[in-house]
Formats: sequence, C-alpha cells, structure tokens
Amino acid sequence: MAKFRLPTPRINGKILAIAATTLVGMALIGAIYLTQRAQIDILTAQERSATQKFETLANASKMTEAVRRVVGELVLAPSAETVTSVEAAAADIEDNAAAYAEQPDIQVVFQALPAQAMGVVERSIALGLDEDSGLKGALRVAVHNVEAFLDAEARSGTTLDAQLVQMLMLRRYEKDFMLRKSDKYVVKFDEQITSFGASLTSSPLNPATRSEISDSIAAYNRDFHAFVDGTMELDGAHAALLDEVSNGLELIRTSYQQAVVERAAVQARLADQWTLLSIVLMSTIAIVALVSVVLSMLIGRSIVKPVMLLSETMRSMADGALNTTVPGKDRTDEIGDMARAVEVFRESGLKVAELSAAAEERADQTMVRTSAMNTLIKRLTEVVAAAVAGDFGQRINVELKDEDLRGVASSVNALVDTVDRGLAETGQV
Repeated sequence: MAKFRLPTPRINGKILAIAATTLVGMALIGAIYLTQRAQIDILTAQERSATQKFETLANASKMTEAVRRVVGELVLAPSAETVTSVEAAAADIEDNAAAYAEQPDIQVVFQALPAQAMGVVERSIALGLDEDSGLKGALRVAVHNVEAFLDAEARSGTTLDAQLVQMLMLRRYEKDFMLRKSDKYVVKFDEQITSFGASLTSSPLNPATRSEISDSIAAYNRDFHAFVDGTMELDGAHAALLDEVSNGLELIRTSYQQAVVERAAVQARLADQWTLLSIVLMSTIAIVALVSVVLSMLIGRSIVKPVMLLSETMRSMADGALNTTVPGKDRTDEIGDMARAVEVFRESGLKVAELSAAAEERADQTMVRTSAMNTLIKRLTEVVAAAVAGDFGQRINVELKDEDLRGVASSVNALVDTVDRGLAETGQV
C-alpha cells in the first residue's frame, strides 16, 4: 500500500501566505483602531460637551455677577451711565437665556433677572438720577418754592426766623433719609412738618401767602413720602434681585461643580481609552510582527535548507560522487523540480561513466592483444628461424589470454611438431 503524503506547498504559495498573514494582521490592526477610535470619538464629543457646559456656566456666573455689580452701582450712585450698564447687562442675560435650556433652574433665574433689573432701573429713574430729575427734582422744586416765599416775606420785613429754621431742619431730615434710609428721619420729618404748619398758622403772613406756602409744603411733604415709598420699593426690588442673583449663583455653582466632576470623569475615561488603544494596538502589532517573522523564518528554512542540501549534492556530483542520493525528489514544489533535474543529471553522469569505463576496458584489451600479437610474432619468427636452421625443438608459448592468438600459436607448434616428426621418420627410413 502506497504511503499517502500531503503535497509540498510551492514557494510562491509560501510567499503569498506571508503576504496574506501580513495583510490579515494589518486589517485586524485597522479594525481594532477604528473600533477603539469610535469609542474615543464618542468620549471626545462628551468631553467637548462637558467643556462647553463648563464654559457656559462660567459665562452665566460672569453675567450674573455683572448684573449684581451694575445694579449695585445704580442703587448707590444713580446716573445715566449706570442705567445704560444695567440695561446692557440685562439684555445680555436675556439674549443668552435660551442657551440654558438643559439647566431649567438657571434658565428661570435668567428669565427673571432682566425684569427685576429693569424694575430697579425704573424705580431709580422715578426717584431721580440726579438732583433735578424724578422725585429728587420735585422735592427740590417744592423746597425752593417754599424758601422763595419765605425769603420774599423776610426781605419785606416779616419775621420768619422760626419757619426758616424749620425748613432747614426739614431739608436736613430729607438728606439724612436719603443717606441712611432710616424710618426715624421720616418720623422727625413728619414732626417737623406738623411744627411748621403750626408756626405757619401763627405767623404774621397774610392768608393768601400762608395758603401758597401751605400748598408748597403739602407738595413737598407728598413728594418726600413718595420718595420714601419709592426708596423702600427700590430697596425691596434690589433685595429681591440680590436674592435671585444669589439663588442663580448657587445653582450655577452647583451645576459648575457637577460639570467639573463630569468633565473629569469623561477625561479619565478618555485617557483610559487612549491607553487601552495604545496597549491593544502595540500588542496586536507585536503579535502580527512575531507571527510574520516566525512564519518567514519557517518558510525561509523550508526553502534554504533543502536548497543547501541540493547544492551540496550537486558539488559532490561535480567532484565525481555520482552514487550520491539526491534529496527532495519527492517534493511537489520548485525544489522538487530542481531535485528531479539534478537526478536526471546524475543518471546521465552515471551512463557517461559506464560508457567511459567500457571504452577504457576495450582500449586495455586492444593493448593486451597487440602486445600478445607482438610477442607471438616475435616468438613465431624465432621458431621459424630455428626450424630453418634445423632446430625443431623451439615452441611458441601457448599461455595466451586471446583465444585467436592461442589458436595461431597452437597451429604453428603443431606444424613444427609435424615437420619434426616427418623428418624423424624419414631419417629412420
């Protein structure tokens, strides 16, 4: 039963196997990279979103602080410039409120702050941005009216010292309230208004003048209390805005801390993903490279070793060792083809050697026969010469290897024997 052997892969097939292994490894590396990079892209997008949220919250805090600052400046030092600053800050918040849809609590604060800021602006304008506007201007006009009446009467000789002092006290309490915003100055102002009314009634002024002064004092008193009420409303609106700002800043701070934590977590996961990608890629590249190198070494050895053995065999054959066994004749690859070609060469060499040996043998035989023939001719000449001289006792050596020459020698010897016997018988007769 013939032994079954698997066919030996051809060299081009082995080279293709190395290339295929390399391509498969590259495809695997590419697939791993794309898979891991998709995760990295997702985490990068999350990090970008967290960073954007981080920046949005920082901007929210900045805008909220700006509103608190400019409103405080407006309350402390009202002016057209501070009003413009508040309006700009409120408009900035109102324009950016939609950006906080994902933080509804902050968005609610941002929706409320512009109206509250504008409420402070309206009340500040109502109170007066300077001494000549709003309730401040009305108070000034009312005071100037009263003082103008009193001054005019005093210049005419009317004694109004008590009323002038009381007006100075009223102006003092007015200023004290504007500076300190304490209710005690309102009480003192009201007490002084009552005293002024009593002293005005007992004054030597004519009824028409007293009526005009009384109307001006009533307007002054009305405007002052309107200013007091407006100031309280302004303080309340400012306090409400500060509460809203504090609430908003707290919400922003909480969201900011959460954003920081989320961003840190995403960044950590992203760093881990990059590390994992590097490890997996480097490991895969190392494995593919190792497999390619090992496969190349094995395939190279499977090619180089048989070729070296075949080369050694050919050198031995070139040195004349034609009986050497040619290795690899049973292979089905290119090396097998080479081995079978070398075997044909070896067999041809053996046939040539056999033919050369036969020719040499025939040459040796010819030389031996020629020598024997020369010896035979020489001996034949001697025997014939001896017979002519009458000596029939000489004989040709018949120990010749050539049968024909041995036959000639035997015939000559027989002839000499016959002649010798005939002469002897003749002599006897």
